Amino acid sequence: MSIAFWNDWGAIFLWGLELWRAIAEKNVADHSGIVADHSKIIADHSGIVADHSKIIADHSGIVADHSGIVADHSGIVADHSKIVADHSKIVADHSKIVADHSKIVADHSKIVADHVCWGDRYFFNAIANFFPTFYS
Repeated sequence: MSIAFWNDWGAIFLWGLELWRAIAEKNVADHSGIVADHSKIIADHSGIVADHSKIIADHSGIVADHSGIVADHSGIVADHSKIVADHSKIVADHSKIVADHSKIVADHSKIVADHVCWGDRYFFNAIANFFPTFYS
């Protein structure tokens, strides 16, 4: 084999290496673009995730505030229920007092009626004793 043969094969080999290097560089450049695109997508998604995290945190704060309001209102309702119960007891006590006073008034009315009847009997007995002829 002559030197020219080896030179031809050497040139072909070098040309192949150069072609392989060019393809590899193109592949690296293509992959770099893909990696850059994916990096941008990941960055965009990271921003979206951060926004959603903020929304969730805000909603958690709102839920906590509403829970506090509900707890406060529950306390107010409990206080009002106690006030209503206390007032119901006062009304019941006053109703008993009114009933007791009504009984006292009824008893006094009976006493007055008895005195009136006794007074009438006394008056008419006195007249009968004074004027015995009218009632004999």
